[in-house]
Amino acid sequence: MINWTQFENRLLQYVKSQQAKNEDDFAQRLVEEYDTAIKTGTNQYFERPFQVNKNAFVNAIKSGFRVARLTKNANQAQTAIKTMFAIGVISYWTGGTLALTPFPPGSISVVTNIVTFPGNPPVLLVGNTSNVESMVRLMSAQLKTHSITVAGITTALVNVGGTPIPTPFLWTGIK
Repeated sequence: MINWTQFENRLLQYVKSQQAKNEDDFAQRLVEEYDTAIKTGTNQYFERPFQVNKNAFVNAIKSGFRVARLTKNANQAQTAIKTMFAIGVISYWTGGTLALTPFPPGSISVVTNIVTFPGNPPVLLVGNTSNVESMVRLMSAQLKTHSITVAGITTALVNVGGTPIPTPFLWTGIK
């Protein structure tokens, strides 16, 4: 099960200790902490995320920060960051795979395990960045809500009359 409290605490410790040299460092650390947390979660067949696109998420956040710096309007800056954050989360999951073990009930092996829906785009509701704790907790809640909307399909072999038959097992959510 994903330990979202640990994700929050680790990110808060990082932000409060002012370890980030710049926004790019923050983007990298945010995605590293998210990836670490996500990879402790499983779908309903207890299969863990295996391969995802961390770089796309990092680059999207960096782009959001760059666009925000270029705009003179605070609302446009926030919109850029929120939009690129959502694009980053969806990109992180697009083309993702989960581990091939354990096998779904009744199956003898797994052939493929892919993300077919990268989840509903998270709506980043962070407005006041001066309250770091509130900002991190809100972001964590939105990422948690998003993670239960990620869906995919595990193709496993099921022994039917002595013949292994590829069988789809749909899954929804990483918890």
